[in-house]
Amino acid sequence: MTITANDVLEVLKDMDIDGLEAGDINLDESLLNQGMDSLDMMDLYFRLEETYGKKIEFDDDTTQHAQWSSITDITNGLNSL
Repeated sequence: MTITANDVLEVLKDMDIDGLEAGDINLDESLLNQGMDSLDMMDLYFRLEETYGKKIEFDDDTTQHAQWSSITDITNGLNSL
């Protein structure tokens, strides 16, 4: 299964984060620079795990060091698992 940027954006839309519109997101810029905070990022990681089931699981390095901080990073990372 290939996960696209639109798939990740759909998960973000469901989160309804104040000040962050899915249509305005720069796919290559860190989501932290676009209005999300660290708790929002953790929520996104958990929602992606729920959406894609056991096929993905984020480790501490990924979440603590924001290796997957942009939509492009997240999409590429998910597809490399």
